[in-house]
Amino acid sequence: MNIDFEKASFKDFENMPGLGPHEWARHFDAYLEDLGKRGHMNYRLEGFTGSGPEMELRLPGNPLRNFVSLVSN
Repeated sequence: MNIDFEKASFKDFENMPGLGPHEWARHFDAYLEDLGKRGHMNYRLEGFTGSGPEMELRLPGNPLRNFVSLVSN
């Protein structure tokens, strides 16, 4: 399956007929890697702590830092 990552969106990965979960995950991981390389992951930040009043985040080009968390579940 060939996906043009420059034109793809998260919607393109919702239903991928004929792919098992591992194949789907490999495609999705490649897409996320591509987004990161192009600097388009700015609204999806990897947290290193659970949900709470403070979160540890590693921002692109910065070391691990603590931030106030305004996230709710």
